[in-house]
Amino acid sequence: MGRRHFKLEQIIHMLREAEIKLAGGKKIGEVCRELGISEQSYYRWRKEYGGMQVSQAKKLKDLERENTRLKNLPQEPGTYVLVLRNRIPRSVYVGRLGSMETFVGYYLYVGSAFGPGGLRSRLSHHLKVSWKPHWHVDYLRRFTAPVLIWFQASSSPQEHRWVRIINNGEGIEVVAPRFGASDCRCKSHLFFSKIPPSLKMFCVGPFADGLGEGVREWSLVTG
Repeated sequence: MGRRHFKLEQIIHMLREAEIKLAGGKKIGEVCRELGISEQSYYRWRKEYGGMQVSQAKKLKDLERENTRLKNLPQEPGTYVLVLRNRIPRSVYVGRLGSMETFVGYYLYVGSAFGPGGLRSRLSHHLKVSWKPHWHVDYLRRFTAPVLIWFQASSSPQEHRWVRIINNGEGIEVVAPRFGASDCRCKSHLFFSKIPPSLKMFCVGPFADGLGEGVREWSLVTG
C-alpha cells in the first residue's frame, strides 16, 4: 500500500479526534489504528501543528514555503523590479516626498541590491511589511501586495538602464516624481500599469536584449 497523503485540514481534524479519544482513556496505538495513521505520523503532526487552528497551520505552511523559496534567491548583488498590486485607491504618505495618490492596478518599482546579502536580503525585506520605513517603497508596500519579481544578478547596477526601458513600455506610466530616485537623475523609479505587466514586454520587439540576458521572473501568486 502506498503512502497516504493528507490535506492540512484533515491533519488538524485527526489531531482533534485523537485528543478526544486519548482523553477518553484510549491508548495511542488504538487511536492511531482507528484513524488509519501511524504513531510516527501522529507524533510528527502533533509536534508541528498541535493546538493550532486550520488558519494558523496554513499561515505556518505558507511561511515555511516562502522561506524555502527565499533561500533560492541569489546572495549576489543585482538589479530587480518589484511588481506590487494595489486593490484600493488611496492617498499614501511617502516620507519627505509627501503624499501620493494610488490607483487600482500594478506598480513597478526598480531597484538594485549591492549591500550585504545582495538580492536575497533586499527582496526579503520588500516581501515583508516594514513599519519603520527606510526606502520610499516601504511606505507603498504597506498597502499593496507583491505579485512578481524580475531580477538579475550582476556586478554592476543596471537600474537606471532598466528604468529607461520600462519607461518606454506600452501602457506604462511614470508616477511619483523622485520616488526611489533621491540619489540619481531619473525622474522616478516607480511606474504604474492598469494591467498585469509581463516580462516579455521588455524582452521582445524594440526591447530585445533590453533588460539583458539572465533576467529571471519569480511569481508570488499561488493557486
